[in-house]
Amino acid sequence: MRPLTLALLLACTLTLGLSPAAHAHELEADRLTLVLRQPQHLSLRFQLNLVALLHRSLAPQQPAAEFALQMASLEPAAFAAQWQRAQARVQQGTRLAGADGRWHPASQWQWPTAAQVQAQVQQQLMQAVVAPDEHAHGEALEVQAEWLAPSPLEPLSLQLPPELPRLLVVHYQPQQRWVRPEEGPARFRF
Repeated sequence: MRPLTLALLLACTLTLGLSPAAHAHELEADRLTLVLRQPQHLSLRFQLNLVALLHRSLAPQQPAAEFALQMASLEPAAFAAQWQRAQARVQQGTRLAGADGRWHPASQWQWPTAAQVQAQVQQQLMQAVVAPDEHAHGEALEVQAEWLAPSPLEPLSLQLPPELPRLLVVHYQPQQRWVRPEEGPARFRF
């Protein structure tokens, strides 16, 4: 970010702060969908506000506007290092246990790129500067993981890290069947 742009953002952010309206509503709830694919295979799909996650992971005591300004102005390589730190905290703190009661981490994590997350930080910061009295929800981005358990997963226990303090969890085992047009309308019960 150019020094003049950074100075302007800093002046506006510190002068205006993030208005009370920007904090008046909760962001859309972070969500997790657990899908039992097979008796020992679980898919995890998170929908998370990654800007808020980054803040909670790296500097929860720092004011949000100050943190956003700091993250938005980092060079891409420096931001990527911070983003990796936040990912590691979530990955290490997310553990699952199946019927055997032993805790295991999920694997095959897929995260948005550091560039995507830094762009989101910059967009939220600019929104706070341009329209400080408007309430804008942070965009939830998807994070995926898998868990292949050594034993069946029923019952399943989930432990989350402090960086995910409140998470709406949907869990299910999908039902599937073939549908053929020549058999007429297919009926489904939920």
